[in-house]
Amino acid sequence: MYYPTTKFDQYGARQLPKEDVSEEIDETADYDKDSMGETIAQEDGVFEILYTVTTVMSNRCLKIKTEKAIVTQQDIVDFILEIGEEKITSIKFVGLGEKYLEIGGNYNGE
Repeated sequence: MYYPTTKFDQYGARQLPKEDVSEEIDETADYDKDSMGETIAQEDGVFEILYTVTTVMSNRCLKIKTEKAIVTQQDIVDFILEIGEEKITSIKFVGLGEKYLEIGGNYNGE
């Protein structure tokens, strides 16, 4: 573990800092925002979008993977325009934001 204020005693042993160096973690950070960074409100419609990402690995090799994004009805068009509609493979309505937030963002595609 890295300690930014590490000090050593007279024998060369590391002395741990007296202040707490741990950061506060926002437990809702993973699921209370959509893929565009907007906070999901209870009344928002929430959608799951699957899209493909293609990466050229070498002259003869392409890496194609499917990514998942969660977006609200306010951002769905902007997201599609940003990604490119030709890359979209599916769009599913998850439910209202209230339902999505209730399940803690653990939507499994059903």
